[in-house]
This record gives sequence, C-alpha cells and structure tokens, in this order.
Amino acid sequence: MIRRVSNRRSGLREEDLLRLVEACIISRLTYHLPFQRLTQAQQLRVDALVRKATKLAHGLPHYTSTYRLLNLGTHNTLGELLEAHWVSHHQRLLLTRTGRYLLARLGHSVPPLEPEARPTTCSPALRKVLNMSSLAA
Repeated sequence: MIRRVSNRRSGLREEDLLRLVEACIISRLTYHLPFQRLTQAQQLRVDALVRKATKLAHGLPHYTSTYRLLNLGTHNTLGELLEAHWVSHHQRLLLTRTGRYLLARLGHSVPPLEPEARPTTCSPALRKVLNMSSLAA
C-alpha cells in the first residue's frame, strides 16, 4: 500500500507517508502486541517490518543500512514501543484504587498514594487585588 501511494512525481510526500506508517502499522502493533508472548524470531520479524515501512516512507532503498536508519531517529524499535506502552499502562493503573490493587497483587511496587490537594482560601485583601474576568463574553 505504501509503495503504491509513494510515487515520486504525484504521490504522497515523505511527511504524509511517515504519518501513514504511524497510523496503519505502528498503531496496530502497539494495540495488539503488548499482550502477546512473542518469540525472539517474531520480534525480529516485526522490527524488520517497521524498518521496511520506514525506509519506503523515506524513499530510501531497501538495502539502506539499518544502523543509519536508527540514527535518523524517525522510528522506534519494537522493544521501545512495548516499553512505552507498558509505562503508560502502569501509570494509568496507579491512578485508581483497583489498578493499584492489581499492581500490588502482581508483585509490582506501588508507591503510597499522595493526599489529595485541598482548595485553599484567599485573604480578603488578596481577593480585592485579583481581577478575574468572566468566561462568558
């Protein structure tokens, strides 16, 4: 699909092709793969798929050095994507009582919950100085 729409004369430009790779390939991988047990061979195959799609989006030949492509910094490896997904999932679970219970039950360290911030009152002298405009205009 990417090869079809990446014509140099009348196709999508590099920026749009990178967005297409992100939307069609990377988002699918980060949606499904964090919950699968992948073998090393499967992980390498997925990494190769991401590299091939990124090379196509950049308009680079398939024999471009992987080391140089990684130095560009325009894509992440599967390990980095899965780690980012796990960190965001972990942070989200820390926000609820049930999520914290699940993490503790699975053996993860759960820091103590911070007390909720309570609203403070302003002194009358400070209220006179502050000028709040109304939102409805």
